[in-house]
Amino acid sequence: MSRWTEILNPHTKKLERVQDVGGECGLTGRGYYTRVPVHDDFTLVPGRNTIYRWVKIYPNDTDINITLDMANAKQGDRFIIKNDSPGNSEYCLIIKQGAAIIDKIYAQVIKEFIYADDSPTGVPGWTGASLGTHPETNYAGIGIGENADPHECGVAIGQMAKGYYDAVAIGTSANGYQNGVAIGYTAQGNNDGVAIGEGAIGHHSGVALGNRCDTDEKLASIALGYRSKNTRYAELAINIGDEIGDDMRDQLQQIVIGSWVRKTTDATPVSMSVNGTTIFTIRPQSALTFKIMVTARDNTSGDCAGYLFDGLIKRDGSNNTTLCASNKTVLHEDDDTWDCDIAAAGTRIVITVTGDADNLVRWASRLDGVETSFVAA
Repeated sequence: MSRWTEILNPHTKKLERVQDVGGECGLTGRGYYTRVPVHDDFTLVPGRNTIYRWVKIYPNDTDINITLDMANAKQGDRFIIKNDSPGNSEYCLIIKQGAAIIDKIYAQVIKEFIYADDSPTGVPGWTGASLGTHPETNYAGIGIGENADPHECGVAIGQMAKGYYDAVAIGTSANGYQNGVAIGYTAQGNNDGVAIGEGAIGHHSGVALGNRCDTDEKLASIALGYRSKNTRYAELAINIGDEIGDDMRDQLQQIVIGSWVRKTTDATPVSMSVNGTTIFTIRPQSALTFKIMVTARDNTSGDCAGYLFDGLIKRDGSNNTTLCASNKTVLHEDDDTWDCDIAAAGTRIVITVTGDADNLVRWASRLDGVETSFVAA
C-alpha cells in the first residue's frame, strides 16, 4: 500500500507532497525524488526512475556504476544525482552511457545529467554538470561544469576543472591542489601556489601571472608575464624576450629580482641563503649585471648597517663563474666590526656577512638584475 509524505525537493527548495511507491517517491509524470542506499550497480531509465537520486554507497567499500539509459531517453530528460556518502568517503558513483564512462561523482557532490538529441559531442547522449555539494559537510566543495571535480572542500568551475584540498580551479582543465589557485585554461596552482593565465604553473607558494609562465617549483618565486620562468628560489622573473622574429619560449633574456636572508649570533662570517640552504645560482652561458642591497639590524643594541654592491658576473658552459666587476658601498655601520662582501663560488653568487659578537642580528638582501643567456631556462 502506498503512503504520502512531505519531502524537500532539492531543485525547487520547497516541501512537496509525494507518494512512496515501492521505494520510488513520485510526484507526477517524469518528476520524482528518492533517497536510497545502494551496494550494486544499477540503471536509470527516464520516465521509470526518479529524477532526483540521492545515492549513498552502503556499505562504504566500493565504487558504484550507474548507467543512464539511452533507449527510452527523450530530448530534455534529466537526472539529478548526489553521492550521499559521508564526506570522507573515497568511493564514487561512476556514471556510464552504455559502456563508456562519462563522469564520476565523489562524496557529497551533486550533478545533473541532461539528454540531448544533439549533445556537445555531436551525437545523441547524456551530458553532465556539477551543481555543488551538501552545505553542512566538512568536506563540502563547489563544482560547476561538465566533469568538474571538487574534492575535499575544493572549488572547480569549468569543464574538467579539478579543485582538491581547499584549492580553487576556474577554467577548462584548470587544476588547483592543496590550497592552490588556478585560473585559466590548463592552469596549475599547487601547494599554496597561484597560477593565472592559460597554461600558467604556480607551485610551492609561488605566483605565476601570465600566459605559459612557470615558477618551475621554485619555492616562493614569482613568474610575471608571458612565458616568464623562474630558475631560482625566492626570485621574481620577467621575460623580456629576444630580438624581433624570435620567440620567448627559452627565456634567454630576463629581468630578475633575487633575495637572501640570514641570522647571526656571533662574529663568525656566514653565507646568506634562501630557504636555509639554496643559493642564488648563475645560469649556464650567461651574464648578469646586478645591484645588491643588504640590510642588518641588532634589536638588542639597536645597531644597524646597510651595504650596496653593483657589478657583473658571468658563467661559462660548465661550472666556472667569474665576478667580472664589483663595487661596494658601505652606507652605514653603527658597529664597524660588522661586515658584508660578495664573491663568485662554483655556480653561485655568494653574500657573506659578519654580525655582532654577542647579539642576534637579522640580515636581509635583494638583488636587482638583468641577465642574458644562450641556454634555455
